Amino acid sequence: MIYCRLQPLVRSLILAVAVMLSSLGCKRDAAPSGERTPPNPGSPALYGSPTGTASTSIARSAALATTNDSWASNSFYIIHTELSPATLVHSSSRHLSLFSGMTNHGIGAPKFVAWATAAGPRTFKRGEKLDVSVMAEGWVLVWWAGAEGWTNWDCPWVVYLQHKPDRMSLDDDGLHLDFAKQAGHVVMLPVYGYEKLMLEGADYRAMHKLPEAKVKVKTWEWPTVITRDPLTRIRYWAAVTREFPIYSEESFSVDRAKDTVTIRSKIHRRPIADDWRTRRIKLAPISPTLALAAKDREFPVRFSERWFDLEMPTPFGPYLGIEGVDEFDATFPVLHYINETESSPAALTDTNAGVALARDTIRKLAVQPDASLRSVHGAAWFAKALPYLEPGQRSNVVAQLRSFVHGEALASRDHSGLLEMLWAYAHFTGDWEVVRERWPMVKQLFSTPWQMQWAGFGRSGDRSNGDIAAHCAAFARMAYKMGDMDSYHYANYAFARQLTTLAVRQLGAEYFRAHQPWHSMEVMDEEVFATGYQTDGGGWQLDGPKYPAQATTRRFSQRWERFNDADVARFYRECLAAGIYSEVHWLQQRARPDATWQNDPAGMPSLVQLRSLLLYEPDGALAALAEDAPTTGPASGQLANALSILRTRRTTTFERLIPPGSPSPFVAGLEREDSVANSTLIVSSHQNQSGAPATTAGPAWPQLTWPAWKTPTGARWTFGHIRPIRVGQPTASTTLPLNWNSQVQSCEIPKN
Repeated sequence: MIYCRLQPLVRSLILAVAVMLSSLGCKRDAAPSGERTPPNPGSPALYGSPTGTASTSIARSAALATTNDSWASNSFYIIHTELSPATLVHSSSRHLSLFSGMTNHGIGAPKFVAWATAAGPRTFKRGEKLDVSVMAEGWVLVWWAGAEGWTNWDCPWVVYLQHKPDRMSLDDDGLHLDFAKQAGHVVMLPVYGYEKLMLEGADYRAMHKLPEAKVKVKTWEWPTVITRDPLTRIRYWAAVTREFPIYSEESFSVDRAKDTVTIRSKIHRRPIADDWRTRRIKLAPISPTLALAAKDREFPVRFSERWFDLEMPTPFGPYLGIEGVDEFDATFPVLHYINETESSPAALTDTNAGVALARDTIRKLAVQPDASLRSVHGAAWFAKALPYLEPGQRSNVVAQLRSFVHGEALASRDHSGLLEMLWAYAHFTGDWEVVRERWPMVKQLFSTPWQMQWAGFGRSGDRSNGDIAAHCAAFARMAYKMGDMDSYHYANYAFARQLTTLAVRQLGAEYFRAHQPWHSMEVMDEEVFATGYQTDGGGWQLDGPKYPAQATTRRFSQRWERFNDADVARFYRECLAAGIYSEVHWLQQRARPDATWQNDPAGMPSLVQLRSLLLYEPDGALAALAEDAPTTGPASGQLANALSILRTRRTTTFERLIPPGSPSPFVAGLEREDSVANSTLIVSSHQNQSGAPATTAGPAWPQLTWPAWKTPTGARWTFGHIRPIRVGQPTASTTLPLNWNSQVQSCEIPKN
């Protein structure tokens, strides 16, 4: 499989087999080992001591938090949070209907209901008379098991009550509860998260020859006996939901002496005391994207406390938590990929014919560069070529680069690759003045953190591996040179987050395949990729040559666009070696004939460039290819190919740019941005009247949905409306952010 989570032995076997593969007609003598070159903070640093100081405190954005808690006095509200798979409902009414109105979408209400008595759990069918006078624990379990429209899978939900109900009924319009005084706080949780449990006689996994599920759950047997696994889950989550998380207050610190960034998460919760005096467990959640990366042993992150897997899949990855703490640290030893850079050669003494041809190509292109020098991506490659040029050629190229950078480059509306180009230009020419003069404008170009969130961790909507991490590294280096230590630290923090998403793109597809069916009943084949994530509840998107069958755009084909950064490539080689090796050979086997050399620095790199950056291959294979290299394509593309060949003909060394220093103060992370609250983890709240289009005027009671799934009517898959009254709609509705993780949705109950 392309992206599997490999144990060390399996990794070794894949690499051993890969050695025997031929690629581009050249036999490989060795495969990448994944060995890491340790950082060397103590070596002389080219950029010298910092010229600025860091702030000890940075304000959090007021746009991401309510100014008061007046919403808590509302008669009906729902709290959605990306910190938990559960949803918190509060109602001061004496009635509450759940899973209501599902028949309007071609699917039935829950078919079964159960709760605990002194003699053990009792199960009832829809329509049966229910006696809740002997409810011994504060939970109610519902499931569908072949209800109308539920033909493929089941998804049990548990409802945690604060107060004992006087009456309860389950009918075609959902679950109805009546209380002596008020419903109070009610928490709703899909017991197995985003997992789709198979129905009797419809085993999706066996049908498609997928590995068996780790936990075999047969909800069709629950009417006879509710087994140990669901009961254990239900009772554990009963304790966890009594400390409901609503806010992860995040701060970070950068330690240049250790090349680490530490992200500190402090969890704020709403405690719930119930009539059953249920015990409370504090659970500090880890971002599921970070969790998916962290479960791979090769990914560089350390936690201050031991985490455990709750075996609850979400659209963003597994739900991991740390029990019994309010605060924990995650430390990423990855900043040497910013503070160091791959060094340039002192001289080119290799007499290999391919090397000579590549060197001559560089010098020929430098004499009469085409228009690609006056493009952002092209200029970056010409800057990187400067160490390979003769003095006269170098001064000519520097003059042309200076004219472009000081002129139209910074005036262009196309900012793609601009930060990387500015750093490469300033670094290789020594002209830092252009960055200093335009620093306020350059700072505005660094918008990457604005599109990051807790659940997805890195930037949302991004499809290419070649952009964002390189943006962060380039901006961090320029910020350090400008003495802007706050920006330097912030870019380091964003860089660690983005490397995490790059790891999930490389490692994550197998996790999502293992939990099929995912967003539809279409089976994923093995050639699928995690391409990026969406913030509306769809989570990580999966894409490949054949999956989804009806896709109009194949996002996986854009994965390596604009991948030009050698220092980000070092992270791939050192931390994701086996998966990268497999993918490069997969690409080679399916590539067009011209993909070997065709290189567009603003688009897809050539396979020669990818092999050089991702595999390094210091065995002469790329140099041998240069003897028959075509000379078509833009000068910047030919230049990139030539530089890719030359860099593999020497031992890789790294130059220290930024010296060690004491740890910076812990300051606010993403919350400093005027962004939006992201509150969806598994379910989202969709507000429209039952069976009516979303454009219907007037407020309606919220319903819980899975945006990526469709009902038989083509609407979002729904788990029904939440209604504090039996009949009627709310007279008003408002939605407010509580913080960057959660939002509260309030509805006004009409007066009788």
